[in-house]
Amino acid sequence: MWLLSTDRAELHYFASPEDVPGGYAILSHVWDKEEQTFQDLQRLREECASARTNIITPSVSFFKRKRSPVTSVRNPNPRDFASAKIRESCMLAERHGYKWIWNDTCCIDKRSSSELSEAINSMYRYYSLAEVCYAYLRDVPNKDNGDWQRVFHESRWHKRGWTLQELIAPDFLLFLSTDWQVLGTKTDLADELEVITMVPATVLRKEVELGSLSVAQRMSWAAGRETTRVEDEAYCLMGIFSINISTLYGEGRQAFFRLQEEIMKKLVDTSLVAWGYSTRSLDINGGGSALDHEDANYYVLADSPHAFHTSYAVSFSPPHAAITSHKRNSISSDPFLAAKSKAALSPQGAIPTFAITPFGINAHVQTFKVNPRTLIAVLLCSVKEGRRQYPLGLVLTLCADSPDPSRPLYHTGCRDKTSIHILRLVRLPQNLDDLRIRDKPVSLKWRNLYITHHPPPRAPSNPRILLRSSLSGPFRIPKQAFQALSRAKWTLESVSKMPPVWRGSTPMAFTFRDCYGGFLVLAFGRCTAAGDDELGAHWATVRPYGDAPPADGHAHDCAEDHICEWRDRRKTFEASYFSFQCLLTLAFSPCPINPADTLVVDMRYHEG
Repeated sequence: MWLLSTDRAELHYFASPEDVPGGYAILSHVWDKEEQTFQDLQRLREECASARTNIITPSVSFFKRKRSPVTSVRNPNPRDFASAKIRESCMLAERHGYKWIWNDTCCIDKRSSSELSEAINSMYRYYSLAEVCYAYLRDVPNKDNGDWQRVFHESRWHKRGWTLQELIAPDFLLFLSTDWQVLGTKTDLADELEVITMVPATVLRKEVELGSLSVAQRMSWAAGRETTRVEDEAYCLMGIFSINISTLYGEGRQAFFRLQEEIMKKLVDTSLVAWGYSTRSLDINGGGSALDHEDANYYVLADSPHAFHTSYAVSFSPPHAAITSHKRNSISSDPFLAAKSKAALSPQGAIPTFAITPFGINAHVQTFKVNPRTLIAVLLCSVKEGRRQYPLGLVLTLCADSPDPSRPLYHTGCRDKTSIHILRLVRLPQNLDDLRIRDKPVSLKWRNLYITHHPPPRAPSNPRILLRSSLSGPFRIPKQAFQALSRAKWTLESVSKMPPVWRGSTPMAFTFRDCYGGFLVLAFGRCTAAGDDELGAHWATVRPYGDAPPADGHAHDCAEDHICEWRDRRKTFEASYFSFQCLLTLAFSPCPINPADTLVVDMRYHEG
């Protein structure tokens, strides 16, 4: 690993963290738009060396750099010309007695893919072995400001994906204000941090081992965090699960699927599949509507950490004997064909297992039937409600499109006839002997079956292509327009079906659903107040719903929704439901290709 010398901010290489004499400090921070890189510091070192040996020839740009008032031009110190963040962190570490410090912006040669992959896989280890971690919160004032604690709770540092492991891994973590004053330590602020981050104070104080908490609970800590690159949603969690996977930027959501597959191989913890919506009791009415093969909720692996936002109270508590039995009699990668043999039937109290195969996730689970198409798998997981722990069952629905009839294929979850949500989990009686379906007792049975991995890649739908490719349409939506909602974890649920040539008399509505069950409808059209044959002003509106939006709820208000009446063709809509609030700004500009009739849509989103 590369480290900066705290006295001169020069890069030095060490074979491993254990080889650093006297140990090292480490910096945790939210990246700014401009950060000095590995190459920047190497060039700075060379320019300073050149200035010492030949004061007449150093580059003009070198002397134009902002430097410390004590800098000697004849003997320049590279630290004085480094960015404020690098300079201040080096000086603080030096005052605290450390000769070396690690900073992820400049201590990784990102031009080397192998070095970048090694650093990402080793990041948790780097932070756990550091003598001290400085968590620099640029947006938090020092303690002289009476409002610092409120601002501390709202800091961006708590919302970033990578800072989760940087919070958990170090033994000694100092929080620093915008002017590098100490706000407190992780241990001192552990109770407040639990409220902010959902990470238990006992974990932050190192009173319990991280590995003793369920996979689902650890995933839930990352549910509300953001990363710049979608792949980093997976890569930033590797250390928290003691998992190593190759880093392949460009693979998108596949990275998080690979992380879960590796967890499934390495950890005996069925809470990995305990995400999504649940009922309060065993009340499945028989399937409801047909399966949507593009909906991620019908698959055993989650498509992002945000799917675990309701899993913070899920624990995994298998019997000790089951773990011993599992280690002694591990199943094969495809044990289905041997399921009828006595060897394949697990003893009472054994642990469910999942194995990755080309046919899907092979599950060896204890189940009972709800109806001919629906099973409930007992997970040996439980959810805490008040002082009680309720066992959890995973809903499995038989897939009619199984490619191999000899291997029954199941999806997870079903859409209850009385619910808008896909129910994946059910709360079971505390005593499984009390299981009843329509007041009749049920019997548990161990089965080997296959569960679908994850949905196929989505193909763009025709209505979206229409609004991007039509020359004479009233609106054009660029590919980037919906990214603001996508980054905020809104999923496009449906799009109004339109004729091949759409002029705007019939509204076109885009319905988005978020992970909390709310809906957001964006509707566009042209006013027909003067009659359907005469198209008037372009209009747009945004409406939130805590429940499924009505099918005919896309009319507009002429006084509020006509774009030509908005200042600069821009308007911010406040969307509120339950206790959730967000702001969505729509902005329109004439299309350069067809400025007379077509408006280009732009969107800006942030949570209130």
